[in-house]
Amino acid sequence: MTDDPEGPVHYQVSVTGRQAAAFFLVLLVALGTAFFFGMKTGRAAYRGAEPPARVATLPDPPAAGPAPGVPDGKRSAAPTPEQGEKKLGFDDGPPKEAEAPTPAPAEKTVEKKAVEPVRPPEAAQAAPKKEAPKKEAKKETTGPFFVQLLATKEPEAADTLVKKLKDAGGFRTPDVSPVPGKPGTYRVRIGPYPDRASAERAVTRIKKEKRSPDPSIVKADKP
Repeated sequence: MTDDPEGPVHYQVSVTGRQAAAFFLVLLVALGTAFFFGMKTGRAAYRGAEPPARVATLPDPPAAGPAPGVPDGKRSAAPTPEQGEKKLGFDDGPPKEAEAPTPAPAEKTVEKKAVEPVRPPEAAQAAPKKEAPKKEAKKETTGPFFVQLLATKEPEAADTLVKKLKDAGGFRTPDVSPVPGKPGTYRVRIGPYPDRASAERAVTRIKKEKRSPDPSIVKADKP
């Protein structure tokens, strides 16, 4: 056995940086293109291919006909969706129970009580009676009359008033006399006058001259 004088042969592949980058870029584009077409194909299959395939696999619905043992005249009506009918390709779950109609609330009857008219009290019903005007006492016109100017318990005041009346003149017989039934009380009068008209003229003069604040006409005392 002879040894190879040249020794083992080694092969070396050199790749530049640009070649490596170009190779990586091509690989990346290829993977992206494959992913894009795969997604597109999957969406098309999900949208259009799956529902028809599922419908095709469903059994045909039974033909409507009389139930066994039921005469032709007593065929039941087709079930409605509320009674549990299953739609094509979908399961609606257990049949819904028919909801009982809610009863309308009963109207409350309001008893109307007869309103009694309010009666006013008897005192208000009775109209107030108008008091009849008092008839003035007829004044006596025939005398004799006196005009009384003063009634006092001081005899000096009475004498002073009589003196002033006499000095003024024109007054009929001024005098001082005791008041009957009132001991110690004295009155100053002028008169007598034969009628009321002449006595009223004397009163007017007395008020005008301010001889007395409140002169009054009195009937002459009976003898």
